[in-house]
Amino acid sequence: MQKNIQLSIIAVLGLFSWVFGQDEKDLGTETVTVVKPYSPTVSDAFKIKTAPILTDSIVLAKKEVRYSIFSVPVASTFTPAKGKAATVQKATPEKLYNSYASLGLGNFNNALIDFYTSRDIDRGNQR
Repeated sequence: MQKNIQLSIIAVLGLFSWVFGQDEKDLGTETVTVVKPYSPTVSDAFKIKTAPILTDSIVLAKKEVRYSIFSVPVASTFTPAKGKAATVQKATPEKLYNSYASLGLGNFNNALIDFYTSRDIDRGNQR
């Protein structure tokens, strides 16, 4: 019953879309007369200055800064000692393999099986 109702609704909508389609009108033809060929030209362009000239008197007015240094000798008995570089522990290198295999199981029983192997090719020594 539900399918019949759905099919009838789809059929009615399809009928209305066919009825309200665009009217086919003849666009007609026109004759175009070319007076002269088109020749494009490029006019000169001027670069926009990144720092515009400002005529604002508040921005242009610079204030004079007055300062003085009051230097006092300081008696210090501190003498820095020579520094010694710290030693760095070397990490043991990892053992590298030429092959690996992985296996996994994910959602909805998606399986992952991956195998990779690498072998050095020496063209002078045929194996």
